[in-house]
Amino acid sequence: MSFEKIIGQDRPTGLLRSALEKGSLAHALLFTGPPGVGKRMAADEVARALLCREGPSSSCGRCPSCHRVDIGTHGDLYVVEPASDRSGITIQQARDLGAALSESPMEGERKAAIIDPADSMTTEAQNCMLKTLEEPPADTTLMLIAENTDLLLPTVRSRCRRVNFRPLDVEVIERLLIERGEEAESAAVLAHVARGSLRRALQLADGAAASERTEILEALAGRDEIDHDVLAAMLSIDGGPLKERRERVKLRLETLHSFLVDCMRLSAGGAPGTNLDMPSALERFALRRGFDELAHLEKELVDGIILIDMFADVRLVTQRIAAAFAGGQGADSSKGAA
Repeated sequence: MSFEKIIGQDRPTGLLRSALEKGSLAHALLFTGPPGVGKRMAADEVARALLCREGPSSSCGRCPSCHRVDIGTHGDLYVVEPASDRSGITIQQARDLGAALSESPMEGERKAAIIDPADSMTTEAQNCMLKTLEEPPADTTLMLIAENTDLLLPTVRSRCRRVNFRPLDVEVIERLLIERGEEAESAAVLAHVARGSLRRALQLADGAAASERTEILEALAGRDEIDHDVLAAMLSIDGGPLKERRERVKLRLETLHSFLVDCMRLSAGGAPGTNLDMPSALERFALRRGFDELAHLEKELVDGIILIDMFADVRLVTQRIAAAFAGGQGADSSKGAA
C-alpha cells in the first residue's frame, strides 16, 4: 500500500510523506477527523514506512517487514484497540504499551505504535500514557487516531503533532461506491447521507442498515404521536459485541440527526441537503413540528451521540432519545445516561 491509495486527503498525506522523507516525523502524531476518511490507513502506511527495510522515507511493500506489518505480526508494531467486550482502552493496556515501548526493537531499528481509537481511552489510561508521550523513546513513533479530540485530555493533545483529515467530498464517495458495485442512483443518495465518511456510506449500503434507515424515518414521519417504546426498540441493539452494538446505535442516531437537520432546513424555508431520497417524509415531519421543537430534538440527538462517544450505557441513551421524541413519555430522560 502507499499514500496514493488514500483518496481525498492530499494535504495530510503530503505532510506525512514529506516528514518521512526529511526525517522530521514527530515522535507523537494525532490523526483527527471523521470516521472512514483514511486516518487508520495513513497510520498503517507510516508504520510500514518506518519499519520497512528500505525505509523510513517510504515502504517498498515487498520485503518481509512490510509483509508482517500487513498481516499484523511485526514484532516492532504495537496496535492498541479496545477489547471486544469493552468500549474503551484501559489503563492496563496503556501500562503494557509503555512497558513494551521501553524495550529495544525486536526486529529492526525502530518501533511504531497505533492507538485506535485514542479518544476511547479512559482518563486513567490517558494519564498513564502521558509519561510515554512526554518522554518517548528516540526510536519510537506513536500514532493516536481520534474522531472526537474533545475526549482527549489537553495534556495529551498538546504533546502530539496534529494531522487533520477532512470529510470526503460527496463526488468522491459516490465514485468509490460505484466502483464497489453500487447502483448510480443509490450511490448518489448514500454519498449525501454519509456526510463525508466512506465508512458510514459503506455501513448504510448494507441491505439491513438501509432497511433500518427507511423504517425508522418513515415511522417518525408517518405518525402524529411517537410511541416511546417503539422508537426505543428501533434505535437499540440487542446482543453482539459491545463495540459493534455501540457503533450500530451511533449510526442510527447519526441517521436520525441528519433527518432532523434536513427538517430544520425545510422549516426555515431552505432545501434538504442530505436525505434527498425521502422528500415526502421530510415534509410530513417538518410540518408536524415547529422549528423550535426540531431544534430541541436535534440538540437531544447531538447530546446522545456525545454520550455514546463517552461510553455511556447504550440502552439508557436510546431511552433518553425516545423520551424526547415522545414528548417526555416513557423513560425519564433525566436519568442515568451520564
